[in-house]
Amino acid sequence: GWKYYWYGKFQIINYINNHPDHIVITDGINAGDGNKEIFKIYDIVNTPMVFNKNYKNVLHIRLEDYVQHNLFINVERIINLLNQNIITDNICIVCKKPTTEFENNYIKQIKDFLITKNINVITEHNDILTDYYIMKEAEILICSKSTLSWCAAFFSNKIKQCYCPDYNIQPGIMTCKQPIDNTIIY
Repeated sequence: GWKYYWYGKFQIINYINNHPDHIVITDGINAGDGNKEIFKIYDIVNTPMVFNKNYKNVLHIRLEDYVQHNLFINVERIINLLNQNIITDNICIVCKKPTTEFENNYIKQIKDFLITKNINVITEHNDILTDYYIMKEAEILICSKSTLSWCAAFFSNKIKQCYCPDYNIQPGIMTCKQPIDNTIIY
């Protein structure tokens, strides 16, 4: 099923651009919390022309509720990927602002590793749409197990290389691990 997304990508984008009032409603600011947010799909597909938080390399980290459900990516897995020298200069880490000791330590381990590789690290914690645009406008995007980073890669016309995590697919749930042609599974 995943190749159908690729084949229909331009038709999907064209449809959205021709129907700018369609909306998407989230399941909450924090997944399932009932604080639903409404976004126009047009605004998701199209980065504003005035957007200025551009980074060549972006790593998305999803922790929050994924920690309590043990769905987060093991930090060593991300470090092993970064140790393959896929990033050599600067990187922006995009994530929700950490609130727990575990989250702070997780991010610190990645930052400390990158510093030993002489890679400058910038961390961004913004509203969801700004973080999404940061990912969407990157050239290299390292995704988490998040629909947000997957969509950023899929709808991007800038990403040259995408890294998506490999994970076990739960029975009965459709998934797509390759949002773009240039996807490497880690």
